Amino acid sequence: KIIIIIITLLFISSSIFTVPRISAENSIFDSFLSKIKINKVEHTVELLEGGLIIVNDALTVSSLNSSQTIKLEGFPIGFPYDFAQYLIKCFAYDHEAQREIPVVLDYGLGKAGFYGVLVNFTETGGFEVGSNPKKFSVTFIFSGLVNASSQSIGISFALYPSLTVNAEVCNSTIIFPTSLTLDYASFTFQGNYSIGEKRFYRTSAVPLESFTYQKASMNLKISGDFSYIEVEKLEREIILDEWGNINVKDFYKIRNKAAQTADKMTIYFPKEAYDYIVENEIGMKISGARIDRDKNELSLPTMSPNETETFILLYKLEPKNFIIESDGIFKFNLSVGKITSSLIKELVVSVVFPQGSQLESSDILLSASKVERKVSRETLTFVFKDFSPFDSFQTEISYRFNIFWSSYPFTLVTCISIAAVLLVAFA
Repeated sequence: KIIIIIITLLFISSSIFTVPRISAENSIFDSFLSKIKINKVEHTVELLEGGLIIVNDALTVSSLNSSQTIKLEGFPIGFPYDFAQYLIKCFAYDHEAQREIPVVLDYGLGKAGFYGVLVNFTETGGFEVGSNPKKFSVTFIFSGLVNASSQSIGISFALYPSLTVNAEVCNSTIIFPTSLTLDYASFTFQGNYSIGEKRFYRTSAVPLESFTYQKASMNLKISGDFSYIEVEKLEREIILDEWGNINVKDFYKIRNKAAQTADKMTIYFPKEAYDYIVENEIGMKISGARIDRDKNELSLPTMSPNETETFILLYKLEPKNFIIESDGIFKFNLSVGKITSSLIKELVVSVVFPQGSQLESSDILLSASKVERKVSRETLTFVFKDFSPFDSFQTEISYRFNIFWSSYPFTLVTCISIAAVLLVAFA
């Protein structure tokens, strides 16, 4: 009987953790939310090459009382809970102040069936809302909502956001590459158009009720070169040598998640880079590999469905754009931005400093994943999980470098040669 009771308790406790979070926390903000109105919500859903789905909700708000200014401290927003397991990133942005707003994940909306986040304005001093409409936006990044077949792909998403208050009007726009054409949609759209390499499908403007729960799906035919490739791992090694050169080695491990073959992937090549070489793991040039910088495209040997492939991309960077020297201290500007439109499951960035250099103590050393010294060379390593096209990292690393080390190998050889001559002469 004791064993049965224990098993029952374990089952109940595990069930609790799988139930969508329901919280009364949002009641704290009810007094503020009741004093504002949501003038408009622009809800966009975009499918990127590589399979990521980006959902952006731009909200325009104002005070109900034109003579009153409300200091909004938090704003809850979400979507049907079925999509929660596919969420990898979320961030918010204040358009007037032009700054990012902290977001609290897994925030209960106060009703079952929804996953919520809280836009936490308290961290930025509050969001003042008056008679003039103000705008902020919330962006969700999803991975895994694409279902691929040989001729088409299916996607699912929330057609409208889930708010805890009503909105006067909501427009929804679905965006996908022109390499895909619409075959089926579970909803009615008002119009469609294309701009550049993107197709846009818009729904009619509708009043949005609180706790709207509307899932949607689309089936898209593959009519062009649509890349559904995920980067399982990218190891970037940046080598600063004794002569001021910067050599970069990108080791890619990618997987073709499409149900058809693939021979291209999107890579945003650094503007300052030159002398590109594509090699395999053993250092041999890959035949058929081509780089098109204008299209941000790398052509590779054909990959079969679900096949994993590795390759190395070598290139150089112009030192004057990244290294500054002042009073014997060198400063290296490490900047990692948009690398590819695909999700990078693990990104490892290592900076190898010149032989004989010494890193200056700073907070950046504490934030690094690893600091090591091998054969008189300092190496600083940073590791990022689920690095998306919207993520970025920038820092400045200071180090001292004795110019003697650049001539040290030659000086050593010369000294050894002279010593050898003297030994022979006086032997």
